[in-house]
Amino acid sequence: MTYTERLAGAPRFVRRWTLYFEFEITSAVERFARSLNPDARVLDAGSGEGRHKGFFAGKRYTGVDLGVGDEHWNYGGLDAVADLNALPFCSETFDAALNIVTLEHLRYPEAALGEIARVLKPRGRFLLVAPLEWEEHQQPHDFFRYTRFGLQALLESAGFDEIQISPAGGFFHDAC
Repeated sequence: MTYTERLAGAPRFVRRWTLYFEFEITSAVERFARSLNPDARVLDAGSGEGRHKGFFAGKRYTGVDLGVGDEHWNYGGLDAVADLNALPFCSETFDAALNIVTLEHLRYPEAALGEIARVLKPRGRFLLVAPLEWEEHQQPHDFFRYTRFGLQALLESAGFDEIQISPAGGFFHDAC
């Protein structure tokens, strides 16, 4: 049993304190899902086991993953098994997309971000969560860590605009 599973039943304030980054991710996904139109078509690029699918109930959710990250995961709930560098969707298909703690597992993250930008409709919304400090995980498929400046450069290069980056990091992080 993982530490996150052990703390799943703990009171909210305990989870927020002990699982800070995980709590921030869940909060960001909840806010993102609530901000979308009820009929939004949503791409979860790198969805793994579909952990965030429940936040998009009533929306047209599509979970995509290559299915190689964790040998113990069940990838059976995926809507598509695909490389994020070559998404099997027409351009401008999705109203929104999310990529949650997946970018560090991609050998060519700029190409994947370009693909996500391609399948988003004009003015489509994108939620990206990528770690700066985190242990190696899902080896050997763990390649990068990201600063906000690196993410800004990658997103701009992929064609995203109106970029807002909100660092999440511990007690004394610089939130400027």
